Amino acid sequence: MGGMDPLLTKALSGEGFFAFPGLLLLRGPDAFSFLQGQCTRDLRRLSGPAGALFLNHKGQIEEAATLFPHPEGFLLAPWGTLSGLRSRLRRYIVFDQVELLELPLFRLLHTDGREEVAEGAEGALPPELYPLYALLRGQPLLEDVRGELPQSVGLLHLVDYGKGCYVGQEIMARTEGKEVPYRLVGLRALEAGEAPA
Repeated sequence: MGGMDPLLTKALSGEGFFAFPGLLLLRGPDAFSFLQGQCTRDLRRLSGPAGALFLNHKGQIEEAATLFPHPEGFLLAPWGTLSGLRSRLRRYIVFDQVELLELPLFRLLHTDGREEVAEGAEGALPPELYPLYALLRGQPLLEDVRGELPQSVGLLHLVDYGKGCYVGQEIMARTEGKEVPYRLVGLRALEAGEAPA
C-alpha cells in the first residue's frame, strides 16, 4: 500500500471510525407498525443496529439507513442525507400517529463493522476519505445504488423475506431467488505503475 494515505491505510486495517451527523427519532403509538411497513427489515427481530432499505413501489432503492432500537421508538441514521430520509418517510405518513424528530447526534461507523450513536465526532476519520474507503471495501454508496433493485447491487442481505407487507415488497417477492451475481469488490494496486493496455 506504498503511497496510500496513512489514514486510509489505518481505516482499511480496521482502525478508526467515520462519523455521520444527524439522526431521526421516529416515535409515537404507531412507530413500530409504520416503520415495519416502510423498510425491508423485520423489526420484530431487531435487537441492535441493522441496515435497512426504503424502496419505492417498483422495488427500487430510494433511501437506506441504520436502524437503532430506542426506548421511545427507533433512531434512524441515514446513509444519504437527513433531509432525503425525512422526506421519504413523511411522504407515507397519513393517519399514522408518529413523530419524526431531528437529533444532533452522530452515527459512528467503525471500520471493524460496528455502528453506534454518539453525541460527538471527536477522533473521527476525515469524511472526505469515506467514498474511497467504501470503494476499496466493496461497499456501495447510496447515491450510486439509488433507483436500483437490492439484488442488482448486492444488497439483498438487507431484505428480510417473509416479514410481511412494506413498500416495494410485492416486487421483491416476485424477484426472490433471482439475485444477480454481481457485486462491488474492492481492489488495490500492490505497486504504482501504468495500467495494462
